[in-house]
Amino acid sequence: MDRTGLDIVEEVETDVGKFLIDPTLANLEKLGSNAADVIDVHLQSIRDPESLTVSYVEALCCVCALSADSARAARAGASLFRSLVARARFQWPLANALLRALRLIKVSVGALYVMFRSLVARARFQWPLANALLRALRLIKWPLANALLRALRLIKSENKDYKIRWRVSPCYMALAKEIDEPYFPTALRDTLKFFISSKKESLPAEIRDVIEKHPNLYT
Repeated sequence: MDRTGLDIVEEVETDVGKFLIDPTLANLEKLGSNAADVIDVHLQSIRDPESLTVSYVEALCCVCALSADSARAARAGASLFRSLVARARFQWPLANALLRALRLIKVSVGALYVMFRSLVARARFQWPLANALLRALRLIKWPLANALLRALRLIKSENKDYKIRWRVSPCYMALAKEIDEPYFPTALRDTLKFFISSKKESLPAEIRDVIEKHPNLYT
């Protein structure tokens, strides 16, 4: 499923709905001092877990895009990061199972990608092993990772109607503050760092500059 928050949250007449459509600082201010809680309650009307995850990521990015200009937005963004991880907890068993399997052979997610590329280039006769690795890589593409990768412009959306309504570079600044926190899932951290490291040179200069100022996003 690849739906946007605009598809999911229909009650646009509320202050939260207006903010999600037009994520300006003025509209965020209308949500009050506990904007993160107000947004969280608003999104809980979404019953489908995957749709909730997609809409939550979009709301998070709408807030974090304003974090460089507003301390209130920065606080709300940090709070939403934690809430997002908690709301998406149903996704962790699969991701963590894969991560535990990788740890048994002392291989990180990023290293597995490197191994796979090397295997394809140098050991074409070993296609059964290569295919097994590829299937393992596909397992880590759970909804939260996919939604974040799209929102951060690290992968393209399959939905042609998908539109980014937020400034992306401040979202990386906000992510840099959260990605190494204890609550942040290791599987998600490793996946994001791998994609950021792999894609940063092809990203717009504004985004690339922010990433290079925060090495913890890719190391």
